[in-house]
Amino acid sequence: EYTALVASGAISLEDGVRLVHLRGRLMQEAVPEGEGAMAAILGLDSDAVAAVCAEAAPGGECQPANFNSPGQVVISGETSFVQAAAEKARDAGARRAVMLNVSAPFHSRQMRPVADQLMEAFSAIEWKEPSVQIVSNALARPVATVEDIQRSLFDQTFMPVLWSDSVKFMADEGVKAFYEIGPGNVLTGLVRKCVKGLTVQPCRVVSEFEDIAMKLRELI
Repeated sequence: EYTALVASGAISLEDGVRLVHLRGRLMQEAVPEGEGAMAAILGLDSDAVAAVCAEAAPGGECQPANFNSPGQVVISGETSFVQAAAEKARDAGARRAVMLNVSAPFHSRQMRPVADQLMEAFSAIEWKEPSVQIVSNALARPVATVEDIQRSLFDQTFMPVLWSDSVKFMADEGVKAFYEIGPGNVLTGLVRKCVKGLTVQPCRVVSEFEDIAMKLRELI
């Protein structure tokens, strides 16, 4: 999302890099090492995952953190509760429940103090309204004003990533092609699982960038 804000002119590249670096550092420092964890739950729907989180952590921190695609949800929170929720997910019929190799419980309520510090940092840079629509992954809808963008970035720090709903929203709005820029193709696979019949392509090397640029020029 920060990349999209830079590409749309909402913030400068320099400020975008500073914010992402600060965000990463604050998240890393927010929870002592070993006290936070994440796990991927495959084969249960969103409601079932939320239920096992609630059952595993009464009064504790464990919640859905990423709704990646139908049947794939990542959970986040205190290590012992995430481990318990993963076990309960297996008992509930999950195809897989895998602890992830991450350094902190991202997109969980444990990140709430980070959001406050980020909001302070937002006031120190120049913001503009974006030249194109930016779909907030915390809301699964567009944000256009500077105030709404900042609030969305605040919320996404400790709220779930609504990736599946964001893709479905864009498809419903008429978006037919999705291009993943950068190394890897994880998002390409997730988009294909979210909505069938879309053009989805990763762009990982220069030749692929050139091919996509030509296709985009034809659309414009």
